[in-house]
Amino acid sequence: MEMPPAQQAVPQVSPEVLIETFGYIVGVQSNVSSYGLNEEEMELFLKGFHRANKGEAVPPNIQQMIPQLEAFLGSRQQSVAEGQAQENRLRADAYFANLDEREGVEQTESGLRYEVTREGRGDAPELSDTVRIHYEGKLMDGTVFDSSRANGEAVEFPLAGVIPGMSEGLTKVREGGSITLHIPPELGYGNERQPGIPPGSVLVFDVELVEVSETPPPQQQQPQIQMPPPQP
Repeated sequence: MEMPPAQQAVPQVSPEVLIETFGYIVGVQSNVSSYGLNEEEMELFLKGFHRANKGEAVPPNIQQMIPQLEAFLGSRQQSVAEGQAQENRLRADAYFANLDEREGVEQTESGLRYEVTREGRGDAPELSDTVRIHYEGKLMDGTVFDSSRANGEAVEFPLAGVIPGMSEGLTKVREGGSITLHIPPELGYGNERQPGIPPGSVLVFDVELVEVSETPPPQQQQPQIQMPPPQP
C-alpha cells in the first residue's frame, strides 16, 4: 500500500513578519496599487489607517465626502491604467516585431499570431462550437496568470463566449492538437485591468484542444397558456 507523501511543515515566522504580511494582504484586497499613490499620498493614507486602528470617531462629514472620494479614486485608477496600457503597448510592439522574425509563426488579418505545436486528428472548431481545453496563460515576460493544469481540470466553454483572440485562435487547430496563441491587447482585454493582467497586456496562451462539440441551441420557453376558469 502506497502511503501519501508527508506534508511539509510550515516554518514558524516572527510576529513582525505576520503583521507585515497582514498589511500586504490588506493592501492587495484594497487594490491600493491601482491608485498610483506617491510617497506623500501614502503617508496620508497611512495616517487615516492609524486613526482607524486607534478607534477614533468617524469624521462627521464622511458621508458627504463619499461621492467626491469615489470620483477621485476612479479618476486616479483610470489615469494609472492608461499609463500602464501605453507602456505595455510599446512593449507589445517590440514583442511582435521579434516574434514576426521567428519561423513557424503565422499571422491573421486581425493581428493574432499563432503557432501550431502539435497537429490534431479531429476537426477544427467553428465559432458556434463548444470546446474543452487545457491551457496556460502567460504575460510577455513569462509570468503565468492562469493555468487549467495547475487547477487540475480542463475547462469547457462556447467558443464565441471568450476574448476574440482565443475564439479566433482555436479555429486554427484540430481536436487533439496544441497551439500557442500570441494575442495583442486589442484582441484580449484592451486597456482593462484583470486579476494578474495589467492593462494593455499581450496574452500568450499554450492550449491543448481536448474536445470539440456542437453548442446546443438555447432552450425556448414554452408559451404560458391561460385556461379559462370552469363555468359554474
